[in-house]
Amino acid sequence: MTGFGGWSGDCSGTGACTLLLDIAKAVTATFTATKPIKTAMTTTLISLANPMLVGQTVTLTATVNQGAATGIVTFKYGDKVLDTVPITGGTAIYATSVLAQATHRFTAVHSGDANYLESTSMMLGQCVQRR
Repeated sequence: MTGFGGWSGDCSGTGACTLLLDIAKAVTATFTATKPIKTAMTTTLISLANPMLVGQTVTLTATVNQGAATGIVTFKYGDKVLDTVPITGGTAIYATSVLAQATHRFTAVHSGDANYLESTSMMLGQCVQRR
């Protein structure tokens, strides 16, 4: 009398698994994640000079809410990639002084890392005015 009769289904941890017993037994199951579970995060994009004048330098600061986050932040103007900057101390900084008179729309995309999911900031409207 062994008690264990086998199993069926997807016993890899990604689906239902059925344990077959040929006699009444108590069963304890232990599951171990094979991939790390990533945490969601928030990326915030700010400019301290808004509005600004043509020719002035605008500094965009992306802050990732998890201070332990690593990786890069990609600064974007619409779909155009402006720069990719490593995160240092939870922030990444991009600066430019070549913006024409208009309202420019930027986003910052954190690449994610081993522990955190990718995240994209809300769009930032940067107003540039004529001198």
